[in-house]
Formats: sequence, structure tokens, C-alpha cells
Amino acid sequence: MESPVDLTTKIECLAIDLRTISENGGPSAIDLENAPLLTNWRQVRLSCVGLEGDVIRHPKLGSATGITTSQLYWLAPDRRAARTLSRLYRLSDPFPF
Repeated sequence: MESPVDLTTKIECLAIDLRTISENGGPSAIDLENAPLLTNWRQVRLSCVGLEGDVIRHPKLGSATGITTSQLYWLAPDRRAARTLSRLYRLSDPFPF
């Protein structure tokens, strides 16, 4: 289980990112370039909504297949970006249903 301090820090970072996204219409090109790339992704319903897919350059997972993100707070497939509780993701093409 996450410590309250870690969770508080994640929520504060999320709030800053969502405010920036709202004010600027999306993440900056630099932030998006530095974000891990989620490929073959799709929305999944857990006890909350998240994304599932394969990831490249994740700071903790490296490159991995079949990952599930933390809770999804902002999704803009047209901008090829998503923000979860933990981080910003660049998006490639979604899972081909």
C-alpha cells in the first residue's frame, strides 16, 4: 500500500498537470516527448478507469507488454496523450478491436 505522503505527492502533481492541460489545451511538446509511449492501448474498467497496453521508456517498468496504468484522469486520443494518477503518457494507435 502506498504511503499517504507518496499519494499526496502524486495527487498534487496530477492537479498541476490537469491545470496546465486546461490552461494550455494539452501538455507541452517537451512534456509529451519525455513521457513514456503507451502502444496498443485501450481503456479498461477496474474499480476505476485506466488504460492497458504495452509501454516504452516507462521510468519504473522500462519497456513492457500488458501493463495496466493507474487511474485515468484525462484522455485525448486526438492529441495522442493521457494523464493517469501517476504520470503523463504519449499514445500511439489504440488496440485494434
